[in-house]
Amino acid sequence: MAGFCHDVADQPLVPTKVIPAVKLVKAIQAKSQPQESVQCVVCQMLIGKIEEMIADNKTKEHIEEILDKACSLLPTEYSAECKDMVHSYGPAILDLLLAEMKPKTICCALGLC
Repeated sequence: MAGFCHDVADQPLVPTKVIPAVKLVKAIQAKSQPQESVQCVVCQMLIGKIEEMIADNKTKEHIEEILDKACSLLPTEYSAECKDMVHSYGPAILDLLLAEMKPKTICCALGLC
């Protein structure tokens, strides 16, 4: 054999360590859905509440009025988050509501879900 010493070339090769074959197993996927962020939940609650309140009067002025009041109708633990959302996204929420989009679609369009 080329590259071996003559003494070793005549000896059979014996492994010093035997490694058992690894059994391949398919990865198990988690079945639980990721939790929605607080912003997503608050946004959907806010938009849902506004939609209930505007009913058939979907004018810009009426929606603006309701945007100012809607946060007070949500659970108190979401009040601050809601007010921040209305302050930051009010004009966009107004436009998307006038376009008659669904709450989840609106919140996704705003990057909150």
